[in-house]
Amino acid sequence: DVAVGDPPEGAAELDARRGSDAAPALREREITLWDVMELSADPDDGVPDTNAAEWIEGFPRTFDAAESILADDGPVLNRAARCFLRQLAAEPDTLVWTNHGEETAQEVRERAETALAEVERGESLDPAEELAEAFVEEGINPGTTADRVAAALFVALERGLTV
Repeated sequence: DVAVGDPPEGAAELDARRGSDAAPALREREITLWDVMELSADPDDGVPDTNAAEWIEGFPRTFDAAESILADDGPVLNRAARCFLRQLAAEPDTLVWTNHGEETAQEVRERAETALAEVERGESLDPAEELAEAFVEEGINPGTTADRVAAALFVALERGLTV
């Protein structure tokens, strides 16, 4: 039950929602995971998947986010929250776009940008917490960004972040 858009034309049998039933079509077409990620990252029609883009671009957003966590100070949870806001403010979240449309994804990005500016002006993470609560109330889940920040935390831990 993944939240993905419809597959591109001619790729219905490769749809992620088919699960393992898509495997024979992948094998028959000799399509690799890289091929699927490349197609998903920049589809001719549909929502670009930024997590797929991470794969084919060498994880630049993930490594940038990890570096920002390492360069930040304070408790790890606060660093992760600030990193999340920076990542969400940088580009529309794929999962939000898929579930709620491009306009909502752009609004979410702008709201994150506003909350980030407030957080960076002060000492408090209250604007981030308020935004998170609002997203929960509105049924908005910026899960693609959350995936990337989780990956960045792993990279940061591997690079010496202490908890």
